[in-house]
Amino acid sequence: MQVRMYRDPRPDARVREAATITTHPQAGNGGTVPGLEQGSLKPLPEAVGAVAVLAQVTLAAETTRLHRTAEG
Repeated sequence: MQVRMYRDPRPDARVREAATITTHPQAGNGGTVPGLEQGSLKPLPEAVGAVAVLAQVTLAAETTRLHRTAEG
């Protein structure tokens, strides 16, 4: 059973998800991945800004997690 989490509860978010799955049916199995060059983790030019924001958010979350872990 596959479980999906929808961070964006609006109906159009599910429509975008369906379109992405249709466009990239093999993502995660060696196929194309939205926003990345095939076979690499290098973002496409149009995705560079979004990837940079995601990297900052991920780093901030990990820093917070490590800080909380260190506090005990």
